[in-house]
Amino acid sequence: MVQKGDDAQSPSAYDYYVVGILALIYMFSTIDRTLISVLAEPIKEEFALSDGQIGLLTGAAFAISYSAAGIPLGMLADRLVRVRLLASLVSVWSFLTVASSLATGWVTLALARVGVAAAESGASPAAMSLITDYFGKERRGFAMSLFYVSTPLGVAISFVLGGYLASLHGWRSVFVYAGLPGLILAGLVLFTIAEPKRGQKDAAETKISDDIRAEADKQKKSHVREAFNIIMGTPAILLLILAAASVVVAQASLSAFMAPFFIRFHDMDIAQAGLTIGLAKGITGVIGIVVGGIVADRLAKVSMSGSPRVVGLLMILAAPFAITAFIVSDWRVAIAFVAAYNILNYTYYGATFATYMTIAPAKLRGVLGAILAVALNIVGYGFGPPLAGLTSDLLAGFGIADHLRWALVITSIFFAIAGILYIATSQAIRRVESRNSEPVGFAA
Repeated sequence: MVQKGDDAQSPSAYDYYVVGILALIYMFSTIDRTLISVLAEPIKEEFALSDGQIGLLTGAAFAISYSAAGIPLGMLADRLVRVRLLASLVSVWSFLTVASSLATGWVTLALARVGVAAAESGASPAAMSLITDYFGKERRGFAMSLFYVSTPLGVAISFVLGGYLASLHGWRSVFVYAGLPGLILAGLVLFTIAEPKRGQKDAAETKISDDIRAEADKQKKSHVREAFNIIMGTPAILLLILAAASVVVAQASLSAFMAPFFIRFHDMDIAQAGLTIGLAKGITGVIGIVVGGIVADRLAKVSMSGSPRVVGLLMILAAPFAITAFIVSDWRVAIAFVAAYNILNYTYYGATFATYMTIAPAKLRGVLGAILAVALNIVGYGFGPPLAGLTSDLLAGFGIADHLRWALVITSIFFAIAGILYIATSQAIRRVESRNSEPVGFAA
């Protein structure tokens, strides 16, 4: 077993090793999730699917299962040894990703994706809980950004390698290549990551309002019910969840149909579309997440309200960039605007998760992290891709040309909605800070 560093104040090399392994795991979970979007066109052709069915396959089929399993697995993350739980989940979803290659139709592929989603739902709360116990508040935003930088990298690898391998060997083989590395990562988690003491980095820095905590304890609520009581009694947490979910509605719907859009409207094959989209989204996504995390940490030293406010303004700016990407006729201009809105929308990761986990009570971080993950999936992935796909089918039924284009324009508006909600989150945090006369974390 690798030993973690003893320095409680400054993160050690081992602490960053832990984040690195967790990031690799989340990268492969992103790859497994994104592949359906990359392979949407050949799957659609082989199984004779509509855009609405593709939207349900990339969104609702995954999101409903993810959401159903997410909170129970988040509760387990608060009770069990997290590294063992995480290793088990990685093994399960990697096996089911490989099994996706054997699908005989829409239903069997959807069933495999349901299993992948259920297992993956436990990864984020367990990983966020571990990172929070390895890093203090002043380094947490950067650590979360390092973890979530795996998302754009996973998206880039899915599009670039997924499209290339599909063009050579067909879409089924891509699931096999994507699933096998997870089994190795499961072993690394189990044998090289030490389970930290829960709440060891918090001390007195995270205190929830006394009236909410006292009422929850007085009523002796269940673990999940107590978590929901905290969410509903803390406007900043509720608004933050709604803001992040709105980002994912736009992000997931555009990503689900990005490859089909460039294939249909810019005459690319799957390998060209994958390479173009993957490079644009991967590089800019990494920049956006890292910058967002650094900004979140710096602003957190003054006030926890700063980073949600900045992210809100960036999300409002992302909306017109995304709309323009689907309106212009030149693919080079279109991909430039994809890169532009992508760098802006990825800044939400560090600010959202660092703020959320700092506010969350230490003993409830697993279940609260699961609730956040469920919200992002059931609202973002469950609503976003089906909204885009079904809107495309509806516009086609009305005889509107370029129906997919206009469906994506409509869903891009959710970036602006997210921006407004982030600004409202910032204002809610400032109200708490003005009452307490000190910066928030206000959860214990």
